Amino acid sequence: ALFSGEYGLDTIRGIERTAHRLLRPGGIVVIEHADTQGGQVPWIFADERGWADAADHPDLNNRPRFATARKAMP
Repeated sequence: ALFSGEYGLDTIRGIERTAHRLLRPGGIVVIEHADTQGGQVPWIFADERGWADAADHPDLNNRPRFATARKAMP
């Protein structure tokens, strides 16, 4: 997991922008994050930013550790 910037999300925001530029509609991005960032990462991949089905997923200890999102269809 990555920490960057004041809230630890700057790199994830950069990955969101890059994934949105590179993925075709329907493409999926998966990103690991710190368990303390659960809930914040899916928000970065919000519907109004061109993503669908953004969600957190738990690790084996049931802590939110990765998120997925699908690039919305035009």
